[in-house]
Amino acid sequence: MREYIYDMPQVLAAADLIVCRAGAATIAEVCASGTPCIMVPSPNVTGNHQEKNARVLERSGAAAVVREADCDGRSLYETAKAILSDPERRTGGCAPPPAAWPWSTRPSASTRPRSSSPGADMTKRLRRA
Repeated sequence: MREYIYDMPQVLAAADLIVCRAGAATIAEVCASGTPCIMVPSPNVTGNHQEKNARVLERSGAAAVVREADCDGRSLYETAKAILSDPERRTGGCAPPPAAWPWSTRPSASTRPRSSSPGADMTKRLRRA
Protein backbone atom coordinates (compact mmCIF):
# COMPACT_ATOMS: atom_id res chain seq x y z
CA MET A 1 0.00 0.00 0.00
CA ARG A 2 1.18 3.47 -0.87
CA GLU A 3 -0.18 6.95 -0.69
CA TYR A 4 -1.21 8.58 -3.96
CA ILE A 5 1.22 7.64 -6.72
CA TYR A 6 2.26 10.47 -9.01
CA ASP A 7 4.65 8.44 -11.18
CA MET A 8 2.22 5.63 -12.06
CA PRO A 9 3.88 4.50 -15.34
CA GLN A 10 7.20 3.99 -13.57
CA VAL A 11 5.65 2.17 -10.62
CA LEU A 12 3.58 -0.13 -12.83
CA ALA A 13 6.61 -0.88 -15.02
CA ALA A 14 8.61 -1.91 -11.95
CA ALA A 15 5.88 -4.15 -10.51
CA ASP A 16 5.81 -7.93 -10.96
CA LEU A 17 2.13 -8.04 -10.01
CA ILE A 18 -0.57 -5.44 -9.47
CA VAL A 19 -3.43 -5.76 -6.97
CA CYS A 20 -6.07 -3.17 -7.79
CA ARG A 21 -9.72 -2.23 -8.20
CA ALA A 22 -11.36 -2.49 -11.62
CA GLY A 23 -12.49 0.99 -12.62
CA ALA A 24 -12.03 2.09 -16.21
CA ALA A 25 -8.97 4.28 -15.57
CA THR A 26 -7.25 1.59 -13.53
CA ILE A 27 -7.91 -1.00 -16.22
CA ALA A 28 -6.46 1.32 -18.87
CA GLU A 29 -3.31 1.87 -16.80
CA VAL A 30 -2.89 -1.83 -16.04
CA CYS A 31 -3.41 -2.81 -19.67
CA ALA A 32 -0.95 -0.18 -20.86
CA SER A 33 1.65 -1.54 -18.46
CA GLY A 34 1.23 -5.16 -19.55
CA THR A 35 1.72 -6.22 -15.93
CA PRO A 36 -0.21 -9.24 -14.60
CA CYS A 37 -2.84 -8.27 -12.06
CA ILE A 38 -5.33 -9.38 -9.47
CA MET A 39 -8.44 -7.25 -9.61
CA VAL A 40 -10.60 -6.82 -6.52
CA PRO A 41 -13.67 -5.04 -7.90
CA SER A 42 -15.46 -2.64 -5.59
CA PRO A 43 -18.97 -3.90 -4.82
CA ASN A 44 -20.03 -0.34 -3.95
CA VAL A 45 -20.45 0.93 -7.51
CA THR A 46 -23.42 1.42 -9.80
CA GLY A 47 -24.57 -1.75 -11.51
CA ASN A 48 -21.57 -3.74 -10.25
CA HIS A 49 -19.67 -2.36 -13.25
CA GLN A 50 -16.22 -2.98 -11.77
CA GLU A 51 -16.81 -6.71 -11.55
CA LYS A 52 -18.12 -6.71 -15.12
CA ASN A 53 -14.98 -4.85 -16.24
CA ALA A 54 -12.72 -7.28 -14.40
CA ARG A 55 -14.49 -10.37 -15.72
CA VAL A 56 -13.85 -9.28 -19.30
CA LEU A 57 -10.11 -9.22 -18.58
CA GLU A 58 -10.33 -12.48 -16.64
CA ARG A 59 -12.00 -14.26 -19.59
CA SER A 60 -9.17 -13.14 -21.87
CA GLY A 61 -6.53 -14.33 -19.40
CA ALA A 62 -5.34 -10.80 -18.66
CA ALA A 63 -6.33 -10.71 -14.98
CA ALA A 64 -7.37 -12.78 -12.02
CA VAL A 65 -10.45 -11.64 -10.13
CA VAL A 66 -11.04 -11.97 -6.39
CA ARG A 67 -14.40 -10.66 -5.19
CA GLU A 68 -14.12 -8.36 -2.17
CA ALA A 69 -16.38 -10.70 -0.17
CA ASP A 70 -13.86 -13.51 -0.80
CA CYS A 71 -10.76 -11.35 -0.43
CA ASP A 72 -8.48 -12.08 2.49
CA GLY A 73 -4.78 -12.59 2.96
CA ARG A 74 -4.97 -16.26 2.06
CA SER A 75 -6.93 -15.79 -1.18
CA LEU A 76 -4.63 -12.98 -2.32
CA TYR A 77 -1.56 -15.04 -1.45
CA GLU A 78 -2.82 -18.13 -3.30
CA THR A 79 -3.84 -16.12 -6.37
CA ALA A 80 -0.53 -14.20 -6.45
CA LYS A 81 1.43 -17.43 -5.99
CA ALA A 82 -0.44 -19.07 -8.89
CA ILE A 83 0.28 -16.13 -11.20
CA LEU A 84 3.91 -15.61 -10.21
CA SER A 85 4.79 -19.31 -10.39
CA ASP A 86 3.38 -19.69 -13.91
CA PRO A 87 5.76 -18.19 -16.50
CA GLU A 88 2.97 -17.74 -19.07
CA ARG A 89 0.70 -15.88 -16.65
CA ARG A 90 3.61 -13.94 -15.15
CA THR A 91 4.41 -12.39 -18.50
CA GLY A 92 0.74 -12.16 -19.47
CA GLY A 93 -1.10 -9.02 -18.55
CA CYS A 94 -3.31 -7.45 -21.18
CA ALA A 95 -2.64 -8.27 -24.79
CA PRO A 96 -0.01 -5.93 -26.22
CA PRO A 97 -1.18 -3.35 -28.73
CA PRO A 98 -0.29 -3.77 -32.41
CA ALA A 99 3.36 -3.13 -33.27
CA ALA A 100 2.31 -0.22 -35.49
CA TRP A 101 1.18 1.83 -32.50
CA PRO A 102 3.68 4.58 -31.60
CA TRP A 103 3.91 3.74 -27.91
CA SER A 104 5.53 0.88 -26.05
CA THR A 105 3.57 -2.10 -24.69
CA ARG A 106 5.27 -1.98 -21.31
CA PRO A 107 6.59 1.34 -20.05
CA SER A 108 10.18 1.50 -18.91
CA ALA A 109 11.37 3.65 -16.02
CA SER A 110 12.16 6.41 -18.50
CA THR A 111 8.86 6.26 -20.40
CA ARG A 112 7.02 9.53 -20.78
CA PRO A 113 3.94 10.21 -22.89
CA ARG A 114 5.00 11.11 -26.41
CA SER A 115 3.71 14.40 -27.68
CA SER A 116 3.72 12.93 -31.18
CA SER A 117 1.17 10.25 -30.26
CA PRO A 118 -2.18 10.28 -32.11
CA GLY A 119 -3.99 11.27 -28.90
CA ALA A 120 -1.66 14.21 -28.28
CA ASP A 121 -1.99 15.35 -31.89
CA MET A 122 -5.80 15.25 -31.63
CA THR A 123 -5.68 17.22 -28.36
CA LYS A 124 -3.50 19.88 -29.97
CA ARG A 125 -5.90 20.18 -32.92
CA LEU A 126 -8.92 20.46 -30.61
CA ARG A 127 -7.25 23.19 -28.55
CA ARG A 128 -6.64 25.23 -31.71
CA ALA A 129 -10.27 24.86 -32.83
